[in-house]
Parts: sequence; C-alpha cells; structure tokens
Amino acid sequence: MIASERMLSKLDLLVELTDKERTAVQALPFRISRQPAKADIVREGDWPSSSFIILEGFVATSKNTGEGARAITALHVPGDMPDLMSLHLPEMDCDVRAITNCVLAFVEHDQLRTLCREYPRLLHGLWKGTLIEAAVYRESVVNIGHRSALARLAHFFCEMMIRTNANQRKARAHFPLPLTQTDLADITGMSTVHVNRSLQSLRATNAISYDQGQVIIHRWEELLSMADFNPAYLHLPEEALTIGTDGHLKSLAPKGGA
Repeated sequence: MIASERMLSKLDLLVELTDKERTAVQALPFRISRQPAKADIVREGDWPSSSFIILEGFVATSKNTGEGARAITALHVPGDMPDLMSLHLPEMDCDVRAITNCVLAFVEHDQLRTLCREYPRLLHGLWKGTLIEAAVYRESVVNIGHRSALARLAHFFCEMMIRTNANQRKARAHFPLPLTQTDLADITGMSTVHVNRSLQSLRATNAISYDQGQVIIHRWEELLSMADFNPAYLHLPEEALTIGTDGHLKSLAPKGGA
C-alpha cells in the first residue's frame, strides 16, 4: 500500500488520474527491498527485469571514467523511479547506487507493460516523468559547465528544496540532504576542497544552514538570485512550488518564473 501511494503521489504531479487508474496502480505487486548506504542497486551492464520506486532514502545514478573517477549524473529522492528507462533500454549504461539507507519497491517490467498497455494515461504519466528527468539533466549540464562554484551549489540546493517538497507533499523551508562533500563534488563537478570552500562561502551569506545532513533555507530570494534559478525545467504544477517560511506560505518560483 505504501509503495502504490508513493507512486500515485508522484503521478498526481504529472497527470490527472481516474479512480480506475488509481485502483490499477494500487493492484501492482510491489516487492519491498531494504538497501544499505553505498549498495549497488543496479550496475552498468545489468539487464534488469524490474524497476523500482524510492520509498525512503536517496539514490544516485552515476558513471565512472576508465581511471575510476565518478560523476553523479542524477540524484533521486523518494517518489522517483531511477531505473524506469530499463523498461525500454534492456542493458543499463550507468550505475544506480544507494547514497543512504533506502527502502525501495520493485515491480516487474511485465506488470508495468501491462499497466501501460491497458491504461494509456498512466503510460503518459510515466513517460512525462522520464522527460522531466531529461530536463533536469540538461539543467545540470548548464549548471556544471557555465556557473560559478557558489552558484552551482546554490542552484543544487534550490532544486533539491523544490523536489523534496513536491514529492513529500509538504510545505517547509528545510529538507534532508545527507550527502558527503565527496558526493557534492561528484554532483557539481568540483573537487572536495573547492566544495568545502564554496560551502563556507554560501553559509557566510546566511542564505542557508547546512549541518548534519539538514538544509534550512533562511533567505530564499537571495538564494534564488545567487543560483540564477528558475524552476520551469522541473515542469511542476504551481501548488508544488510553495514552501513554509517563517510561518507563511511563499512561492518557490522567482518573480516572472513558472
């Protein structure tokens, strides 16, 4: 039940579902799996027969160079389906690894194919989610290649604020982000030394606090400005772009944004 509700919560951000479609998702035979931090969930070269949705924890998609350097190409939060592409691309071209202790819900590809064949709107929702992941990836290319170190981190924090709020269906000005500085370096394309210095600079602005895996946003508008951030690429409904700040609801979108 928890797995289907998590999947429905994500789909609700993407399409409007009928009662019949909701019932079909609730009938999916999910298999629950607990994975420890740093566990390989799917590896490059694997041929998965199922896909999973994250119920708890953080998961990373990554690629390694021949010399062993790692690039985290996507960070996934509860509600995401990181390996949905394996439904149509049989051989994995990347690694999918648990960043933290995770609870995952697997569903067989045959079950997903039947669901998509019988309920085209669910197919549309899953496809739309995959397209949004591609949009997030495009934005990350711009972030790494054309923003300063401080702006890269600020942009990443803005994005994670919105995504964790949207998937958790909560309006809040804080969120968990239990990443090491090595993780942040692999996400932003910086060295760990550069990440450390940039975090210190970001904290010095008093726009955020980041301690013990928790981020608290103090000055949202200032963080948006530093990050050159516009959430349009996340393609979320307006109601998902709101947080609680100082006891008041406030739009996450910058003025003139989506």
